[in-house]
Amino acid sequence: MPHQLRCRISGATFLLTLVVSAQAILPAQDAPTQSPRPIPARAAEMRDHFTQVTKIHEALIRGDLKATLAPGAELATTDPPEGFPAMAAPFVEEIRRAARQVGTAPNLRSAAASMVTLLGQCAACHQAVGVYPSPASPRHPELPMVVGHMIEHQRGADDMLQGLMMPSASRWIEAADRLEAATLRPTEWPADSKLTAEARQADAAVHALAGRARTATTARARANLYVDLVTTCASCHSLHRSVWGPRSVR
Repeated sequence: MPHQLRCRISGATFLLTLVVSAQAILPAQDAPTQSPRPIPARAAEMRDHFTQVTKIHEALIRGDLKATLAPGAELATTDPPEGFPAMAAPFVEEIRRAARQVGTAPNLRSAAASMVTLLGQCAACHQAVGVYPSPASPRHPELPMVVGHMIEHQRGADDMLQGLMMPSASRWIEAADRLEAATLRPTEWPADSKLTAEARQADAAVHALAGRARTATTARARANLYVDLVTTCASCHSLHRSVWGPRSVR
């Protein structure tokens, strides 16, 4: 099932001031629709945070644990910009801690679990300070066969990450609907007897997770499901000799 997805998800514009909290539990409610007016330095810092988070997210989905090292180190050493609210100080240390854990995790599931902790810290801090990101979900061309199918998977995974981080229950449900709806007919699978059967199993597992995601209403359930999704995607990608999968952030 070869595909080289170069989809952009990093062009999202963030209207936020802070990120990071000491909580790893992800709230289920949608964020308020209005946020305080952003300060440019803070907004730039948050965009950089999101870039590094996206790199980690995509590396985990590819099953490329080594590729989490650089963005994890970047987040672990980042300093808040001048004028960052004092109440955010303990949150900054917690996101650094989670980022270090991602970059030093011994295996993929452990790294994904640390990523969930990081996302939870982002979400709880957004709620604590009352400033929320509003990332856009970019449109992608409608492509046939496996490539289009994988793009839909990526869009669903991206929206799921955003639902956890913002936090937004509606974004999470949209992600689940997208993953559940994306299907391939038997004739659309590549004729590779060594990979097709296992790839189909992984694909079926992803769609099953999407069904579970639609009914996951607690923070803990969503966090655990995200870990399962990441590791399931990675298990399919690892069927190939080389690392492949989404790579949109440079």
